[in-house]
Amino acid sequence: MAIGSKIQEGWRKVAEQNDVRITVGGLPPLSHFNFMYDNALALKSLYVQLMLERGFLASTLFYAMYAHNESHVAAYLDAASDAFSILSRAIASGSVEKQMKGRPATSGFKRLA
Repeated sequence: MAIGSKIQEGWRKVAEQNDVRITVGGLPPLSHFNFMYDNALALKSLYVQLMLERGFLASTLFYAMYAHNESHVAAYLDAASDAFSILSRAIASGSVEKQMKGRPATSGFKRLA
């Protein structure tokens, strides 16, 4: 539970530091966050891309595992801080989609149609 709480607080902190609007929810070991923008799915896609570039297969979800430790949390939140900094600049400049290397995520079964 402590690891999940640190992740939730870390998301809130890096979002606030970078002026990115998110909501954080879920139980601490089963956490998630959402971007509070009209292009939330594009932001999520860019976040996933940025985290992959930093060595983390990460989305807007976090499921704490017994193997996670403080050093994992610190490294993850450092990467998230970098990603949120880039997201903030992309939001401000309106260049979210331009920075993506692929298409944005879709919701539900829309992607299958």
